[in-house]
Amino acid sequence: MIDKNKKTIVFDFGNILINLDYEKCFSAFRAVLGVDFSEGLPEKTKAHLFKYDRGKLNTEGFLWHLQQYNPQAEIRTIIAAWNALLGELPLSRFEMIASLRKDYNVCMLSNINEMHIEKIHRDLVKNYGIDDFHSLYFDKVYYSCRMGMRKPDREIYDFVSKDLDQPPADLFFIDDMEENITACRAAGWNGIRHNPNEDIINNIDSYLSKQEEKWAS
Repeated sequence: MIDKNKKTIVFDFGNILINLDYEKCFSAFRAVLGVDFSEGLPEKTKAHLFKYDRGKLNTEGFLWHLQQYNPQAEIRTIIAAWNALLGELPLSRFEMIASLRKDYNVCMLSNINEMHIEKIHRDLVKNYGIDDFHSLYFDKVYYSCRMGMRKPDREIYDFVSKDLDQPPADLFFIDDMEENITACRAAGWNGIRHNPNEDIINNIDSYLSKQEEKWAS
């Protein structure tokens, strides 16, 4: 439930709350598919990924596309390579969120797909016994694959602010990609790019201190 008397922090997921390991993922795909994605995805694969991120392509269709690079590859090994992107998700970051909810609404807005959602949920149950982290830690969670839109498209920011029924200026977005922050600001939000090489826990107080000054001015 959104408290209209509170400002709202919106967190990205990948490289903010959960660590991402691109090199591990690329290495796994080199081994499984014999292709190197480290210099960027081929346009056809990028198009399929963006459709998958928007929920316009199901998991089976996305896996079928990847398997065309190596028709001999087993689906389970492709899934494992895809999920190799997901790194550590420290419980301390969720404890941070729980603390922030005393003074702010806290939401999440992520470009994400169903395979990664399922893997994250399994790991949370296995590692921490958490099976309801959406409702336990967030006031609202927005996943691109369940919205039919993705960052940095303007429509996703407009949708979230309308759904929260809050003025865009009351929203503060933290993301690791500059293009997403630029887009959120164009939609009237406040935002800051977080360096994924640093732990959000070490920076959150500084981010919020500067943002509170802006809100107060």
